[in-house]
Amino acid sequence: MKIDFFLPILPPSTNNLYAVKRNGQRYKKDTVLDFEKIAYLMLPKRPMMEEHCRAVIEFRCNDRRTWSRRDIDNMLKALLDSMQLVKMLKNDSLILEIRTKKILSTRESTSGYLESVDNKNYNELITSGKD
Repeated sequence: MKIDFFLPILPPSTNNLYAVKRNGQRYKKDTVLDFEKIAYLMLPKRPMMEEHCRAVIEFRCNDRRTWSRRDIDNMLKALLDSMQLVKMLKNDSLILEIRTKKILSTRESTSGYLESVDNKNYNELITSGKD
């Protein structure tokens, strides 16, 4: 199974997901809530990926400063959480491999796909790290 996706924005950085009120209560920032709303509207909801898979993701940045400063790994958290929120992905622990690119582009976007890993490929992935 393969599930393609496209979002016209970049996910917020992990560093900007939560804030803490004076009383110590933690809450999601507005940028995260806005991203989750767009993800809810645009990410595919069916079929849900419920098996081991690989993720291929491209983050397209439209300004050189964003492109040079944003860490790929910090953008993954909000995206994967949103995939679970809309039930596109059962759990991000099912992802065995992630390939990401950060590209300088004329338009900002996040795109890619989740693809099932069959038993043969799964065995190759889990044994490829062994000496």
